[in-house]
Amino acid sequence: ALEERNMFLAQGDRRGFVVMDHSSKVYSLSRFGGINSKDLKTRLGSPDQLPTVAATQDKIRSMVNSDVLSRIKLLKKRHLMEIQPLQEKKAELVRVQRAERRELSDQQDIEQNIVAENGKGRFRRGVMGFFDKVTGKERRLRLINQKETAQLKQKQKEVQEAMIFRQNRDRTELQNEFKQVRGKQQQERILLAKRIHEFRQVQSREQALKQSIRPAFDRGKQEKNHDTKQRGDMNTPQEQEKNQKKKRGRTRNRLFE
Repeated sequence: ALEERNMFLAQGDRRGFVVMDHSSKVYSLSRFGGINSKDLKTRLGSPDQLPTVAATQDKIRSMVNSDVLSRIKLLKKRHLMEIQPLQEKKAELVRVQRAERRELSDQQDIEQNIVAENGKGRFRRGVMGFFDKVTGKERRLRLINQKETAQLKQKQKEVQEAMIFRQNRDRTELQNEFKQVRGKQQQERILLAKRIHEFRQVQSREQALKQSIRPAFDRGKQEKNHDTKQRGDMNTPQEQEKNQKKKRGRTRNRLFE
């Protein structure tokens, strides 16, 4: 299943199990498959039975030829071009949302300062201030200031929550676009990997067929040469001399052509 996706299982240098792609890049199998190391050992046994990273690299180089690498590079290049507009859109969205949050924070700081200054302006100083304390007016003013401050904080909180909701919605819409494009690209990579795997299987069958046919071909050639030699030995001396003259004549004709 891994090789159908152009991934190869190997024994890691520091980690137990690793997988490698066509470019010999190493990934942790536990992260790649979402399975912890203990479960991997239970399912796959000891990693010592697997080939090393270096041996797997040699295997990948022998299996992945220039045509396969060219197809993979073209697909990667097209995928990067497809995702680039979304990356730019994401960067712009991050910039705009950060500026919006800074602007709202500055605006709310100004509002809080205005309310605080207005509250301080209600209190009188000197004799009149002492009179307000005695009569209880100062206490009523403090309660009014606290109420206005609480109301302002509640209003600002609602504005912040509305902005956060709107920004999260925009980010979710962009993430859905990323998921759609990356899902399509993943299917294309899986399809290409399957085609490469099928191509390798065809190559392996052809190579095995050639190896099985070659010995029979060599035996047939040897038998033919042996029969020809035997027929030559069975000719009379006159026939052998006649054949030699024919060969010399053909050689002379080729020289003067």
